[in-house]
Amino acid sequence: MAILKIEDKFSSFLATKFNKLKLKHNSDIIKFLDETDEIQNISNSISKLLSKDYFVVLKNFNLVDDKNLFFHFSSLFGEVYPEIDFTDIKIDCPYTGCVSSYLVWHTDDAILGNLQPKYSTLYIIEEDPLKLPQNGILDIDDLVYYLELNDIDFLEELLTKEFPMLSKGVHYYDSKKEDISISQTLLYEEDNEIKVRFDLHRIKSYYFSKNIKQSIEEKKIINKFLTLADKLKKSVYLEKHDFLILNNRKTLHDRSECSLELNQDGSFNTREIFVGFIVE
Repeated sequence: MAILKIEDKFSSFLATKFNKLKLKHNSDIIKFLDETDEIQNISNSISKLLSKDYFVVLKNFNLVDDKNLFFHFSSLFGEVYPEIDFTDIKIDCPYTGCVSSYLVWHTDDAILGNLQPKYSTLYIIEEDPLKLPQNGILDIDDLVYYLELNDIDFLEELLTKEFPMLSKGVHYYDSKKEDISISQTLLYEEDNEIKVRFDLHRIKSYYFSKNIKQSIEEKKIINKFLTLADKLKKSVYLEKHDFLILNNRKTLHDRSECSLELNQDGSFNTREIFVGFIVE
């Protein structure tokens, strides 16, 4: 894991620029990001760190909580999905991203197989009221190295045993909720390296929708896989104005429990984030 902090005066300088910029046309934003030395220094530093660590936290990076600026900054690292997710924490949550409970290890859009996003980005708009949630990261290279030394048979199983997944559309906000079904291994080899694609929620969705029981063998493999992820993971607490980018094909990520703060008028203060996905 790599952490890069923006110095306080530098952060204030950027926030002043971004406040003016968010009112301008997209072409002006793109021009500023592409041609400003300070922004290029940041993006180049992240790219170099990302090539080695697969998971970079940029701290104290005040994007003035603007979704469009988050989209265009994320675009410096590749083609971003058109939709940027805004997610807070809800008591009645219709999808996994806004639940207050633990988010289990996964890769984003694993249902797409080898076409899952290369990178995922996240920006903290508001912190958790009690500063509880830890974002966990597992570098798949660490898992592979561990298994090569300790359990080569299990590594082979992860590379050859296929698991079914099912999703109603790729994202919660997809207008067409058509069934997408796929069967694939949890680990796979591509470009002479081992990568990962995993989503327990979508594996369970397959068995629930088909009204069949998952085999004990599969349950044991997944449980062992998750146990190893917990053993080898690194964790970080993300503060307000932190920007996270991770290699979605070389890492798994999870998130511990979040809290909610109840206001007198019945509203809640919760963790609020933007999330983006980069194709390539």
